[in-house]
Amino acid sequence: MSDQTQMEALLLRSFGEALDAEASNALAAWLSENPVHRERAEQLRQIWDASSLEKPFTLDYQADLNTVRQKAGLDQMQVVKKASPWYRRYGLAAAAVALLVVGWWVRYGTETPEMLMVQNQDREKMELVLPDGTHIWLKKGANLQYPAHFSAGKRTVRLKGVAFFQVTHNPAQVFEVISPQNDRITVLGTEFEARFSDDSVNVQVRSGKVRFEGPKAGDVLLTSGQKAVFERSSNHISVLNATENDLFWQSGLLRFQNTPLQIVLETMEQCYQIEINLHKSDLKNCAISAVF
Repeated sequence: MSDQTQMEALLLRSFGEALDAEASNALAAWLSENPVHRERAEQLRQIWDASSLEKPFTLDYQADLNTVRQKAGLDQMQVVKKASPWYRRYGLAAAAVALLVVGWWVRYGTETPEMLMVQNQDREKMELVLPDGTHIWLKKGANLQYPAHFSAGKRTVRLKGVAFFQVTHNPAQVFEVISPQNDRITVLGTEFEARFSDDSVNVQVRSGKVRFEGPKAGDVLLTSGQKAVFERSSNHISVLNATENDLFWQSGLLRFQNTPLQIVLETMEQCYQIEINLHKSDLKNCAISAVF
């Protein structure tokens, strides 16, 4: 069995059950090394979600395969005659989906999904991949709760602390992040940071759109380059312009364009948690353009 086939089989298994640490890390590495892998994971997830609506399967190979193709919107004759290289490789994967759906239904069809928790206690950031292919980076001190498998129609996770999300796009399954105080962030597919604390909430969008909702403060729609700041004491949400430098902990990049040196040094102090003393105060207004 090729590495590609092994990873696709592992991905299929992750849709129906929680992987152990070794398998989860192997899958995360495969998904992160190439955008094509993430695209294939999303396509396979869509086939899984579509086919799982039909239960139970007959366990007859051809009948199950046809059912999966129909639910995925694939014409059977076209798959044979006009299939791209991706679909040729996917024939067995689609059949595997049919068998996995049966296992999923037997194991999970009548019970509440198991909740898993990941905590980042000592690393500056920790990356993990959810069953749907969504990538999450947890900042030090953050913890995340998520189900071993997502139910139809919604993907819900619970966050305490700071995390950056790269959500796999799936219009049929809304992704939402909920804080301990029941603040809610709702997305379809995007990149954003969420900062939940006892006093405030910060949501910054790198790409796509998200909706932030405070329990008593209404909701706001945020697009790329915007952030919302919610102060619990006043129940007020402010929408501001954001900078990529605010996400330094996740990206590892600082960008400055004609920025006064004083602002550059203040930004670096915040990012590295150090103190920088500028002995020649007349330099503080010097414009800096650089990428660190």
